[in-house]
Amino acid sequence: GMATIDFTPEKGGQYQVTATGEDALGNVIRSATFVYAASAGEYVAWPQNNNDRIELVADKKLYAPGETAKILVPNPFTGPVKALVTRNGEKLPSIDLEYGGAPSQFTGSVSVDEPGLYDVTVYAHNPRTGNTGLDRTTFTVSP
Repeated sequence: GMATIDFTPEKGGQYQVTATGEDALGNVIRSATFVYAASAGEYVAWPQNNNDRIELVADKKLYAPGETAKILVPNPFTGPVKALVTRNGEKLPSIDLEYGGAPSQFTGSVSVDEPGLYDVTVYAHNPRTGNTGLDRTTFTVSP
């Protein structure tokens, strides 16, 4: 079956959400996922790996035409961050991601006016440390 839960974290960060259930025979069933929460004006110590990768988090995986996709870049970059966007392989104008006020949050919005498969690639560079990061995410806009 399916279930939903509303969760409003008190502060930004990475949270693990775990669901536990039991089948008719008494077997325990468990599943977990990680979710991110941004916090306006607050530094969030996002997890970092030393592999020149960043992680992009779209607020949804499926959109309707006319909605705006919001992308979070949970990483401690302080320099300019751009996103390259394609729809069904066709290049769209790049977007500047907005600095969230702390060196851990960049967000961007992509207007999704037409159905298709959108691909968002972000390249980030921290001029202070020389670190770079690259990642991409995809989402679908249904007709």
